[in-house]
Amino acid sequence: MRHFASPSPRQSMVSAIARWAVISLLCLSAQFASYDAWASMPGGERLIQGCVIEGMLLGPTGGSLSLPYRDQVDWTKFEGQMVRFKKRYGRGIDVLLVPPSAIGPCDAALVTAALPRALAQRADHESVREKNYEKGLADVERAIKLLPQNCDFVATHVFILERLGRHKEAKAETVRAAHMTCSQLYRAHLRWLRQGIVVQLY
Repeated sequence: MRHFASPSPRQSMVSAIARWAVISLLCLSAQFASYDAWASMPGGERLIQGCVIEGMLLGPTGGSLSLPYRDQVDWTKFEGQMVRFKKRYGRGIDVLLVPPSAIGPCDAALVTAALPRALAQRADHESVREKNYEKGLADVERAIKLLPQNCDFVATHVFILERLGRHKEAKAETVRAAHMTCSQLYRAHLRWLRQGIVVQLY
């Protein structure tokens, strides 16, 4: 019966380093392959439709977008209206092809569904990017009033209250979030905000 000597600690360490190096190279290759594929993707044209409300464009999927092309479009005349426009997009390209035109008043169901998320996203941007905590607080508190059980909104609320030094209120919201079924989403969103990450959905 043959007996194999167990590897020495040094051999084990060298083997582990070699495995780590191979895995790292594979991951790096995959990352560059993904980047090359993205970089070579052609641009195109896109027809966009949404509701203009409070300086935002509410999309049919519930996401929101800051109003684009402000130097070319007077968006104030479209407030409360559904609009449609066409853009050309691609790597480093974002060109307005067909200016916005009104196609009717905003759909009430769309506003009801999309406005809370849009307000919360704007609050994220105002607090993380612009450091305008008072404005962000007003937006997120409106969002919570509309959807009080949304953990993302509560996370934004806690983040802004902390930045304003209102720690007692932040702690109360933290306790409320702990009893919500989506508490894991709350923790993830709060972590992103503290890291300076704002997620744009539309």
